[in-house]
Amino acid sequence: MIAPASGPDGDSGQPVSYDEILAATKPGPLHSHLAVASATRGLHLSSAVTNAPWLLLAVDECLLTIEWFCRAFEVDDAVRDLLGQASAAILEGAEAVLTKGLAGMNSPGRKLIEIEFLFRDFALDGRRAEDWSKADRSGRVKRFSFAAVRGRVEAAANVPKGSMLPDRAEFAAHSEGIHVTPIRAKNAPGPAAEVVLGFCDLLEHSRRLLGALYALAAAAAYELSAAADDPPAMPALQKALAQMGAIAVANGMPPRELIAEDWEEHLAAALRAHPLGRSAE
Repeated sequence: MIAPASGPDGDSGQPVSYDEILAATKPGPLHSHLAVASATRGLHLSSAVTNAPWLLLAVDECLLTIEWFCRAFEVDDAVRDLLGQASAAILEGAEAVLTKGLAGMNSPGRKLIEIEFLFRDFALDGRRAEDWSKADRSGRVKRFSFAAVRGRVEAAANVPKGSMLPDRAEFAAHSEGIHVTPIRAKNAPGPAAEVVLGFCDLLEHSRRLLGALYALAAAAAYELSAAADDPPAMPALQKALAQMGAIAVANGMPPRELIAEDWEEHLAAALRAHPLGRSAE
């Protein structure tokens, strides 16, 4: 629902739905676009609920885990702010996928990659979280651009000279999708498959971000809150991860498009190593 509609005299009427207001607007190009987007979103949500409800449940599990982390640990303000941005990006991605399919993940996917690598960078040197939060725009661009952060992470991982983590290509693909380009997708899967692939991409980036978050918690030795409860169980995410490779192949995409194999076990390992992790397996 949206805010109550107001009559000519300014009095508020009864709350009305988005579609009811849309139906009352004057026909035109914008009206047509909004009507198609609304109908598409509804159809895609119905298809996801009917055919792959575990994808939607897995998104909830990721969001609940971020909420739990903020309750369970005494985290830096910079990390807490980034977690808020991560939750917003996950919700943005879910909404965009329902309307645009896999293409809807271009902007939120890029944000999640950036946050993931900031967490990995903070884990290497805990002082960087405060430096990042206090730096001015020029300082952030110079010291905390994705290229600079990725370079430090690659160096710490002893990536051989001339090689790179698969994230470079992934980040470039998401970036290209939000810029003006003459390139258009070829042999794109059907609408239903686009939604499944979009949610798979969203969950892959969410999983990787959670893995980086747990690694940061271990490296920074965050204090557990006295009232900390067990982390949420994640059966739907585990089911999604188990099927994502097969889903990619079935739609003519190499598994690496959705699953960066170098990090595939990172979250599970982090959970196993964590003192509360047993409840999440």
